[in-house]
Amino acid sequence: MFVHVPLERATDPRPDSPIRHIATPSAFAQASLYYVQETGCGRIREKCFLERDTLGSYLIVYTVSGTGTLTYRNQSHRLRPGEAAFIDGQHHHRFGSDANKEWELYWVYFNGAGVRTYYEQFAEQEKPLAALLPDSQLGQLFERLQREQLIPDLRAELVASSILVSMMTEVVLAAHQYSSSNPAYPPLIQGVMQVIDRDYRQRLTLDRLADRFEVNKFHLAKLFKRCTGTTPGEYMINRRITRAKELLLDTALPVGDIALEVGIENTSHFINLFKERSGLTPLAYRKKWQRI
Repeated sequence: MFVHVPLERATDPRPDSPIRHIATPSAFAQASLYYVQETGCGRIREKCFLERDTLGSYLIVYTVSGTGTLTYRNQSHRLRPGEAAFIDGQHHHRFGSDANKEWELYWVYFNGAGVRTYYEQFAEQEKPLAALLPDSQLGQLFERLQREQLIPDLRAELVASSILVSMMTEVVLAAHQYSSSNPAYPPLIQGVMQVIDRDYRQRLTLDRLADRFEVNKFHLAKLFKRCTGTTPGEYMINRRITRAKELLLDTALPVGDIALEVGIENTSHFINLFKERSGLTPLAYRKKWQRI
């Protein structure tokens, strides 16, 4: 089993023996921040594991070197260097090392009001783990998070919350296979985005886009969602709504004319769509945002 060691006694950020630090977040942190519940790190040279379920928590495990094993939702996965797992602690899970094989790792159990949305973005892929990108800073983020647990005060909780956001961003970016510093899309996706950006006023269906680029529509939809986090249809709607906002602020065109200008023939549908995306009707948006 992994053991608890007070972090003030662990001068090496990655000690030879695995340690864990249990945190008790403040009421403010639990209500308003992303917060640590348990964090740990170390090098494991013998067979040991953690096994849990029904936790109100999420878990990120990061392999620095060696190989570990994660069992999650009745499936086993190898955790290799440079890979991170992101799982929902509500489900039964177990992670640990193989006998006589060294495994160096970091892990953190954490929660917060917005964690679920990050997790759902990550979980769209088939496996609960992802290979980190070459420019990933996840290891450095874990080291910073460990240091912030030394003095559990408000400053530390605020900083830890920021670090957790960065960590979730790292693993979601890895899951969607694009870099935070160079968000280049595959040529197919770049082409589809360019067509939508240029021709969003037209009736662009998934079938028409697939025919235009001579690909299977289901493959196109899956790849587009994996790369951009949204569907081609949602991307086009957002493009239309953004252009409508520009016209509402920069012109005196009636709402019906703006709807036609962005490719939506039914004015009532446009108003409902605009309110759904913006929280305001087109006229209310114009009145509120045109104020100087």
